[in-house]
Amino acid sequence: MLAALILASCGDGLLPAPTTKKVEQENSGILEELGAFTELGKLPESKPTIPVRWTLTDVDGRTLDATIVGKDSTTITLVRNADGKRFDLVLSRLSESDQARVKRLDNKVAPTEHPMESSLYRMGQAKLDDIENSIIEQNAIIESTDSEIKRRSAYSEWRRLNAEKAEVMKDLKELERY
Repeated sequence: MLAALILASCGDGLLPAPTTKKVEQENSGILEELGAFTELGKLPESKPTIPVRWTLTDVDGRTLDATIVGKDSTTITLVRNADGKRFDLVLSRLSESDQARVKRLDNKVAPTEHPMESSLYRMGQAKLDDIENSIIEQNAIIESTDSEIKRRSAYSEWRRLNAEKAEVMKDLKELERY
């Protein structure tokens, strides 16, 4: 056993370092508490909940950006993000990887109308998409220009757009509650 000293976190006093056996006991206790971790340093994946927005792939390789608003043992209820149309899709039509992802979701009865189906929600989502595109443009200007004035102007616009994005996202989340 090595006799080592460590400085106390407050003050100038010296404290003896914990023994190897004590450290091993503390570590094993922590590892037991974290038993859900499969590998040290790897966080467990959180379980997604409905509604969830995913890009799904079918057995033919076609993709669809949609929000899953309901699920039972054989089908999922989707709202297509592009136009807000609702439809049911049989799970067997999804690719194997997407079937596995969807099976992790708890069953949930789809509401009679999801907020995404309202024109107000779709308008907010379109505004959010426009803001995100503008943020990308401002990032490109910030990274590519040599002019300090252009960079400051673009950074100012970038901050304004991010504040606006936060407000629109807050409004969309509020609509999703109903």
